[in-house]
Order: sequence, then C-alpha cells, then structure tokens
Amino acid sequence: MAFATYLVLAGISLGLSGKFTPEALNWKFVTGMMGWFSEVILVNVSILSLGGGEAPLLDMVAYAGYTFTGMCVAVLGEITLGYTYYFIILWTCLCMGIFFIKTMKRTLLSEVRSNDSSKHHYLLLCTTLTQFPLMFCLSNTSGT
Repeated sequence: MAFATYLVLAGISLGLSGKFTPEALNWKFVTGMMGWFSEVILVNVSILSLGGGEAPLLDMVAYAGYTFTGMCVAVLGEITLGYTYYFIILWTCLCMGIFFIKTMKRTLLSEVRSNDSSKHHYLLLCTTLTQFPLMFCLSNTSGT
C-alpha cells in the first residue's frame, strides 16, 4: 500500500514540476522495486551470515516495505513545503532507522542465536545506515 502511495505521490510531484512522462513513472516503479528487493537481500544475507536460523522472508519483505511510508512523507513534504524536504528526509530516515533497529532486534534477530552480540549491533547499524541513501535516492523526484 505504501509503495502504491509512493508511486502516486511521485507521479504528482513529477507532474507539478513538468517532468511527468509514463517512462518517468515506470522508472520510479523499477527503481523502487530494485531498492525494496536489494534491502530484503541485504537483510537476508546479513542475518544468514550471523549463523543460526533463517528469518521468515515475508517478514523481511514487510519490514523493508515500511521504508516507503517514510518516503511518502518525504515526497509529500517536497510537494507542499519545498526546501524543507531535506529536513523531512533526514527525519524520516532517522525514524525508519530506529524502527528497523527495534523491530529487527525483537523479531528477526530473535530467530538467530549467536554468541557474539557485537555482530548483531553491526548488522543493525548497517541496516540503519542503508536507509539514508535508499530513501534519499528514491524520494528525490526533482532529479528525474
């Protein structure tokens, strides 16, 4: 649902800036799906590298899809508030990073039992840091 809302808001933003074409909206769809897929793969590989059990795939897909909620807020801020977009994107990236830390610590990493908890902290930090470039690149509709 958030992905579809992201596409609608990206289309509105492209239309307001005079850059809307079906190809541009298709490109937003493709890059959004690639970003979503790469985030799921990154989390899956990093959890498997910790050893132990495998986390449910659909849970990882759902948690990675929450990124589009933050991007909807950022694109809506870009449409309505202009240059405050950069503050909004930093705030939503931070919120999504905290969300990932809390949910992965409770749900996904509970499946993986490892003796070295510092690896878990590095995994959480890596996942949080990937939110910044992913959300910035996908929510920036003015550069398309």
